[in-house]
Amino acid sequence: MQLDRRAFIATGTAAAVASAFPSPTIAQVAEKPSKIMIPPPIGSGERLARIERARVLMRQHGIGAVIIEPGASLDYFTGVQWWRSERMTAAVIPAEGDAIIVTPF
Repeated sequence: MQLDRRAFIATGTAAAVASAFPSPTIAQVAEKPSKIMIPPPIGSGERLARIERARVLMRQHGIGAVIIEPGASLDYFTGVQWWRSERMTAAVIPAEGDAIIVTPF
């Protein structure tokens, strides 16, 4: 690998700038753990409001029901955290009536 004068100067400048700003050591970081604010859990009232908003949109667009597969949307509407597999687990949200979970268990 051949290093020309420009690359050498750029590398040296970057190293000088990086060394000018001290980084904390592992001990310093361990001494002062940062406080991560965890939001409150989403309650059933919020989830029911999300389902109702989906129902309003379904009625506006003439949709009778939606099937929600495992993933972020299933968690968003129901709080069920599941993974995809060969056996279906899903939520069915009808425009009218109660939402249900379909699962092989």
